[in-house]
Amino acid sequence: MLSPPLCPPLCPPLSMPALPALASVVPPMLPWSSFLQSSRSPRTSRRSLFKAMMSRLSKHKSYGSREMVAAAAAVVVVVVVVVVVVVVVGVVVGVVEVVVVVVVVVVVGVLVIVVVVVVAVVVAVVVVVVEVVVEVVVAVVVVVVAAEFLFIP
Repeated sequence: MLSPPLCPPLCPPLSMPALPALASVVPPMLPWSSFLQSSRSPRTSRRSLFKAMMSRLSKHKSYGSREMVAAAAAVVVVVVVVVVVVVVVGVVVGVVEVVVVVVVVVVVGVLVIVVVVVVAVVVAVVVVVVEVVVEVVVAVVVVVVAAEFLFIP
């Protein structure tokens, strides 16, 4: 005895009430049986069957070449517009990147120059101050030593 499957099937079987709903979505197809039934005799030649099929197909609306050309032209226009927009945006982004890089280089260069000048000025001031202090100390030492040697009791 076979046991029922453990898992239910992935898709439920197509029920008959779903067929009319499906028929409203799918365009009407021409069944072969209608061509065969429309023939006058049971021995229908291929040519008459082809004529019957073509006459039924010609009754359905089809899109002509004008509509297809218009649709293709619309697609081409959309593609061209998208490509132009992408190229323009790319050029604008590239120009903005170049401007930002130039501004950053100029600002950093100016800051480096300012820092170097400030450091040079500070070093120069420190050197001058140290030089003056050393000269004063040396002068005081010279005066003190000279005073001791000159004024020996």
